[in-house]
Amino acid sequence: MGFKMRVIEDSINLQTLIKASDEAGDRIMKKCASVISARVKGNLSAIRTAQTNHLHMADDVVIKMGKDKYGYRYAKVGGGKNTGTLWHIVNDGTYINKATHFMDRAISDTQSEVQAVIDQELRRALSD
Repeated sequence: MGFKMRVIEDSINLQTLIKASDEAGDRIMKKCASVISARVKGNLSAIRTAQTNHLHMADDVVIKMGKDKYGYRYAKVGGGKNTGTLWHIVNDGTYINKATHFMDRAISDTQSEVQAVIDQELRRALSD
């Protein structure tokens, strides 16, 4: 489902609203991604082992922002180049390893923080 909006040049307020909402959306995604990233790092640090001779997953958390093929913006919090392929194994577990669900807990634990960020940024966009 989608819609198209045509902006008439005389309606400066509508153009301003569209620009402000795009900017607010970008700020919301960046702040929400950093909130979730911080929680993921905390969850991973809690399961850190005593071995220090390798890069730990908590030290390799990356935020990627972009657009998909349909033009929708997204923010992705995940593992970096060195540990990204291991995240699903640690999160979901295997028949040998117990699942930690660090990603699932990070998302569910930050729902109120993410909602607060969204509310704050929308208030800011409407007041400008």
